[in-house]
Amino acid sequence: MNRFGAALTFVAVLAYAWASFSWFEAEKEMRLLCAALGSGEPVPRATKVLDTGHYLRYARADGDSGPVIEVTSAYTLGSAHCTLRIADERVVSSVYRAPVRLEWVAGAVAVALLVGVAGLQLLLALGAPFGKLAWGGARTTLPPRLRVASGALALALQVGMVLLLERVGALQMIGDPDLAYIGVWVLAGVFTLSALANAASSSSLEKRVMTPITAALAASCLVVALSPVPIAG
Repeated sequence: MNRFGAALTFVAVLAYAWASFSWFEAEKEMRLLCAALGSGEPVPRATKVLDTGHYLRYARADGDSGPVIEVTSAYTLGSAHCTLRIADERVVSSVYRAPVRLEWVAGAVAVALLVGVAGLQLLLALGAPFGKLAWGGARTTLPPRLRVASGALALALQVGMVLLLERVGALQMIGDPDLAYIGVWVLAGVFTLSALANAASSSSLEKRVMTPITAALAASCLVVALSPVPIAG
């Protein structure tokens, strides 16, 4: 992977961050507007409120129990919905649904990748001949100093998993949301630098294999870091 590939990786991470930010903003906007349109709201006023949205779109339709206004957003790929039920040209109920949460998906991807990378580092620490995938790829089997470093890195990556799971609300071990928030931002930065370092490695194997893995980790951690609040699921 040359400099163009490294630049492309960096641009891809930034694009992913922008798309994730837009996703979260669209979810927040839809959730707030849906909550604001309570029972008894006249339909003309409800549509005026919806017109203030920057990320959503809506359409009137015939539901199973009468007319409804369906609110969605292209920024969430249609995964978030707000349904306004109507009777006598007034809103009688509003229901917000977001069955797919982006931070959960990104967190699962990041944790799965971290398990793989931590496993690789543990194998390297035990003397496995996979040195071409790490630490610049200068040696097939790592020397003692780098084997110790790989063992320490394997442990650090497990801490990273805990931070990610804590941030998305899947685990309550740390008990400090601010620490998890800062920790995931640190992970996003570290993996972004790692992706750039892997792309500049003298080992072609490290470039081809580890660059996309660390770039995916950077992007996934960034999504989790950008998520508004941990939501227990």
